[in-house]
Amino acid sequence: MNRNSLFKELEELFQDTWDQFYIVDENQNVIYSNPLNPDCSLELKQHLANDYPVFGQRVSMNNTTYMGYSTQVSQYPNWRIVSFIDCRDIYQPLYNIFAALIFVFFILIFFACIINYYLTQHITIPIRTLNEAMRTIRKGEWPDPIPITQENEMSETLEGFNKMNLALQKMTAQIAAQEEEARKNEVALIQSQLDLLESQINPHFIHNTLNTMKYMAKIAHAERLENLINSFNALLRTSMSTEKLMIPLNEEVENLYHYMDIQKERYDFPIDFQCDISADISPILLPKLILQPLVENSLFHGIAPHDGGTIRVKARGADKRLWVIVWDDGVGISPSQLSQLEERLKPSSKGYSNIGISNVNSRLILNYGASSHLVIQSSPQEGTSFSFSIPI
Repeated sequence: MNRNSLFKELEELFQDTWDQFYIVDENQNVIYSNPLNPDCSLELKQHLANDYPVFGQRVSMNNTTYMGYSTQVSQYPNWRIVSFIDCRDIYQPLYNIFAALIFVFFILIFFACIINYYLTQHITIPIRTLNEAMRTIRKGEWPDPIPITQENEMSETLEGFNKMNLALQKMTAQIAAQEEEARKNEVALIQSQLDLLESQINPHFIHNTLNTMKYMAKIAHAERLENLINSFNALLRTSMSTEKLMIPLNEEVENLYHYMDIQKERYDFPIDFQCDISADISPILLPKLILQPLVENSLFHGIAPHDGGTIRVKARGADKRLWVIVWDDGVGISPSQLSQLEERLKPSSKGYSNIGISNVNSRLILNYGASSHLVIQSSPQEGTSFSFSIPI
């Protein structure tokens, strides 16, 4: 029979699938092949003699890798079909599919990144805005209300922050207004006390009278009386002057010496009064007559009941502050009286120029704040000290 007619159906079946296929007998002779009349080299004969598994086996022929298959022909038990297909034809579709999958994967990753970016911005922008607003508050400034563009959980947080920010601004403004009003009231009260005192006497008349007395004492050669009038006149001029509310420390000390000169003439017991002030702090300004009530208290309530004693005024500069202490070695204050005095640091009418210990404390706090309040320390029969510090 003609071979072409015998194997025509096989050729039509396999020609679209296999690159090469052969029908060989039991002696490995090629009965039929595609291509026809193959070059049956030794290498090809060796491959045709192999029985390949159902799933194929990789073989190399003519520097090309093939996948080899073999099977028995059912009607001709001694014949076998051996076929080969180029591995490139097998794997190329797989490579194409793999490349398409990689391309689709990166496209999906790209769109996922874009979506994630916009979602992240949607969440993080309000958070960053809120964080910036809180940083502004920590700097002591008030931020503008944060705009709310979307309705979500974050919008409720931003709305709550805006309400809190507005409430804090209103509360701070109210507290500042109340503090300013209280400060004005206290300053007005103290000023009214000073104005009342000054309105009770005529300074011009008093100074003229004192000058007349001084002239008469000089004619009578009463030097002690003349010095006493000089001290009183200088002290009175300082206390009644309204031009300057703040004076240098050395002028305040000079007023203390004038005051003590008068008191030494008044009392017959010994009074040792000294001021220890370094030259570098002498020009520092402080409220007028802030030390005299402290010295007066040490004199009247400390050393007078003790029939004499020592009063020391000491001032030093350190840590950008002026530290002042007025000390006496008088009778001191009992713990119960000291506790009551600290509780009752309120304006009082006691003392020279109508300015008492409580008023000194109020003036310090009004001018310099609570950190400059008056500190009182005392022990019975050992003495008392008044101290404070103010910014230089």
